[in-house]
Amino acid sequence: GPSNSSDGQSREAKSRCSNQDSKSSRFQERNLALAAKWYRKSAEQGDSEAQWRLAVCYESGRGVESDLVAALRWYRKSAKQGHIDAMKGLITLYSLSEDPRIERDPKQACLWSQALARTKAAAMKAGL
Repeated sequence: GPSNSSDGQSREAKSRCSNQDSKSSRFQERNLALAAKWYRKSAEQGDSEAQWRLAVCYESGRGVESDLVAALRWYRKSAKQGHIDAMKGLITLYSLSEDPRIERDPKQACLWSQALARTKAAAMKAGL
């Protein structure tokens, strides 16, 4: 009866949707890879926001192969320019890293926490 045809339509709709999801996923992966490429171009020219965004890409493996050593390097470059989120990224990696190539370093985490506090205080004082 009518329930059978609606089941068929339902299955067909689900199939279409899951197929759309995989196309969407591939599209998103290409977009992430393209974004990472542009972040790198700007990061290499010293843009602290791009350096931070590229570090996030490396940490999460979005748009690039996951690489915590590269993430740490880009976080550090950005943090040295006063980027607050990059400082937070460094603190997290130095405090919680489980990657054998990145030794947990409480001293570095503490130093960056102090730098973060100073940077936030200066931003508040400047009214940013």
